[in-house]
Amino acid sequence: MNFPTAIALHGFGASDALRRDVLERAQGLDRLIDDILACRISIESDSHRRLHHGCRYCVRIQVTLPCTEIEVSGSMTACSPEYDVQRTVAETFGVLALRIDDYVRRRCQACDRHVAAGT
Repeated sequence: MNFPTAIALHGFGASDALRRDVLERAQGLDRLIDDILACRISIESDSHRRLHHGCRYCVRIQVTLPCTEIEVSGSMTACSPEYDVQRTVAETFGVLALRIDDYVRRRCQACDRHVAAGT
């Protein structure tokens, strides 16, 4: 991983396991695309506002590339905090992987059109 990664946690104390999991997932992004400039991950809990209905975890991931930024977010209302925040993180990184794959595919198609046109 040759890009800076920032992890921000709001509204709850995260375990070392959660931080490790998030960092490992971020480091794995360079297998999908090699020109990532930065990655920012924000995980927020509103457990202080939802006393009787579980808590909602919101995960936002922003990946900065040379000409664009890809951003995804996901959320889940849960009763079991540690498991469900990790599940929300995993699902959000899964959506990000799909978006990156789509971006790479479109970028390759654009390059192929330029080559075919002789430019």
